[in-house]
Amino acid sequence: MGYCPKCGANVHDDELFCVACGTKLPTDRHLRFQAKKSTKKTWILPFISLLLISFGFLGIKWFHQQSVNEATDVFDRATAAFYEGDYEKSLTLTEEAIAIYPAFQAAEDLNRLLTLYLKDSEIDRALPYQEKLEKLHQLQITLDDYSGDAMDRFIMDIKQTQEQLQLDQIKARLSDDLSIQDLQALVWEIDAIHSTEALLLKQQLRERLSSSIASLANGYLADNQFNDAIELVENGLYYLPEDARLLSLKETINLAQNQFVTALEERMQKAYQSYEEEVAFNESQAVQVSDLSLTETSSQQLKVTGMVKSEATVPIYHIEVTFELLDVSNNVIDTRTTFVYPDVLYPYDDGAFDYIFLDNQFNDEAVDVKIARVSWLLNEEEPS
Repeated sequence: MGYCPKCGANVHDDELFCVACGTKLPTDRHLRFQAKKSTKKTWILPFISLLLISFGFLGIKWFHQQSVNEATDVFDRATAAFYEGDYEKSLTLTEEAIAIYPAFQAAEDLNRLLTLYLKDSEIDRALPYQEKLEKLHQLQITLDDYSGDAMDRFIMDIKQTQEQLQLDQIKARLSDDLSIQDLQALVWEIDAIHSTEALLLKQQLRERLSSSIASLANGYLADNQFNDAIELVENGLYYLPEDARLLSLKETINLAQNQFVTALEERMQKAYQSYEEEVAFNESQAVQVSDLSLTETSSQQLKVTGMVKSEATVPIYHIEVTFELLDVSNNVIDTRTTFVYPDVLYPYDDGAFDYIFLDNQFNDEAVDVKIARVSWLLNEEEPS
C-alpha cells in the first residue's frame, strides 16, 4: 500500500485515482511510496481551530474577569454605604453588582439581608409603643439565624431604635403628673440606656424623683410621721443610692426621731410661743435666708427653693424652715415646712432647702413666698 502524493491518503497498488481527493495517481508505483506530503490543509486547519479556541477562551476569561472586577467595585461601594448607614443605597448597589455578575455570592447575601432588614425595620408611628417594641424583637429573632459583621451592625441598629423608642416614651410621660412610683420605674428603665440623650434625661429624672421624695418626706416630718418619712427616703435611696439630698434627709430624720420623739411637741410649743423672738434671732444672728424663690417645674408643679447661711458660733442641727405662699394681695394661702440639707451647719456653712407641691391646687393663686419661721437645735436639749 502506497500514498497519494497530493493528499497523503493511503492507496492500493491497483487504484488509478485517489479515493480521498480524486487526484490521478502516478503510474510509476514507486512514486506512491514517497513520504506523505505535508500540505497546508493537513496542518493549517487544526492550527486555526486551536488559535480560535485559544482566543475564544481568552476572550471569555477576559470578559469574566472584567465582570468580576466591575461587580467587585460596585460591591465595595455597597459595603461602604452599608457601614455609613445608608442601607437603601447599599441595597441598590448590591442589585447592580448582581446584575453585572449574577454569581456574586457576597452581594447576594448582603442583598438578601438588606431586603429583610429594610422590610421589617420600618415601624408605623401610629402603632402602640409595646407593638413597636415587639416588632423590633421579632426582627431580632429572625436575624439571629444569621451571623457576621452585617448582623452585628443590624443588631446594634435595632438596639438603638429600641432605646430611642424608650426615650421618646419616657419624654412623653414626663409631661404627665407622675407619682413617685412612676418616677422610680422610669429611673430604673432609663438606667439601661447609655446614650448622651439618655444621660441628660436620666439626670433630669433623678432630680425630679429626689425633689418629690424630699418634699413628701418633709411633709411626713412636719406631721411627726417619722416611720413613713424614713421608709420613703430609704426606698428612694434604692433608686438613687448616692443622692446627697436624700442621704442628708435620712440623717435629719434619724436625728429628729432619736432626739425629739418624746419632747418634740413640747419643744415645738415653746417655739410657737416665742415665735417673734425666734424670727428676730434668726434674722440677726443664727441663720440668714437668701435666694428664696417660687418657680414652676417642667411639669407645672410649684417649687420653693432657698439658701441658708449659718451665722452661729457653734454647730446648729435640724434646721426647719416654714414658709408661706402669698396671693396677689399678699394674703397667706398656704403654709408648709421643709428641712435644710445638710442637717448640720457649722459656723459660716451654707445649706439649701426646697419643696415641691405635688398637686396643682395653688398654681393659679400663688404669686410669691415668704419665710414665716426658721428654727433649729443648738444641742440635744435646747431648741433655737
